[in-house]
Amino acid sequence: MRSKAIFGILVLLAALTGFNSCKKRGCKTPCASNYDQSAEKDNGSCRACTDPIAINFCPNVPHDDGECLYQRTFWDDYDGTGWIDLWVADVDTFPFVYVYEGRIDSFYKDTVPGCNDPGPTVAVYRRAGTYEIEYENDQGNLSNGFVIFRPEGCRLFEIHY
Repeated sequence: MRSKAIFGILVLLAALTGFNSCKKRGCKTPCASNYDQSAEKDNGSCRACTDPIAINFCPNVPHDDGECLYQRTFWDDYDGTGWIDLWVADVDTFPFVYVYEGRIDSFYKDTVPGCNDPGPTVAVYRRAGTYEIEYENDQGNLSNGFVIFRPEGCRLFEIHY
């Protein structure tokens, strides 16, 4: 009788352990790059941007994924009408592959905008590093230069028309 009771307890413990181990484990933090929506139990593997200054900061994540993005806001104080188109390329790739970022079609006259002011600016988000910029105005004038994205808050970058 005693061996049946011990056997029953062992079967019960094995069943309980088995049910617990059936839960799918993974990253349960939605902002993480390896978020697993089907995970039922967090396994501590979450990876995301852990820099609180970055635009894509993900709090309470144990591992940095190296994908933090920083903001540069481009603007111009040209006194007139027209537009400026902006492209940005990573200088670590050759030949440069430019990505169109947007158009500034009105201008701040004698005013410096704030980083998140609505209006005639183009906000660009990139990992820390050096990037080539190219911009063209409505007159067909093409210019280029470099901009550095650093681990810091938003920075303004004036384009000279």
